[in-house]
Amino acid sequence: MKKLIAGARLLPALVITSGLLYAVSQAAILVILEPLGTGPLAFQFSFGSKSLGNIIAAWGDPGVAVFMNHLYIDFLHPVIYSSFMFFLLCYLRMKLPVSKISEDIPVYFLLPFAAAAVDLGENFLELAIISRHGDVPGWMALLNGLLSSSKWALAAASMAIIALFAARVAAGRIQSGKGDTV
Repeated sequence: MKKLIAGARLLPALVITSGLLYAVSQAAILVILEPLGTGPLAFQFSFGSKSLGNIIAAWGDPGVAVFMNHLYIDFLHPVIYSSFMFFLLCYLRMKLPVSKISEDIPVYFLLPFAAAAVDLGENFLELAIISRHGDVPGWMALLNGLLSSSKWALAAASMAIIALFAARVAAGRIQSGKGDTV
């Protein structure tokens, strides 16, 4: 793994490729879910069985079919976005001055993979919830809300770390007089 990360030629290609895959999968999910409006977000952040049942009922069979169709991509999406974030973190880390880098991969670099693992668990739970046709037990609704919130929190923490690394790289470039190049 360290050799992969140290590979100055391979890493930019991995960032670009995984970034493009992320953009395509995110766009595909948005296009598929567009007929449901903000319903999928309300579904994710519902902690109550009644609200989940109401969302599913409002969708009806056509909406449920749309939601189920998005899961084909959404089961791959966590692998794609976690890889992109990890490769981007590694790339930004590589751009820091050598004196500021340890040889080990920091544990917080694994946050994108934690978000992905929670996201996959959320997807399986969503399948179980949808299959109950609106008769959702309270514990499932609570777990749904907790998993969704945890996924988003871990993804936000990952993005914050990426932003901090990007700021450190930019500050280092400005200090060294290389502010014009990437």
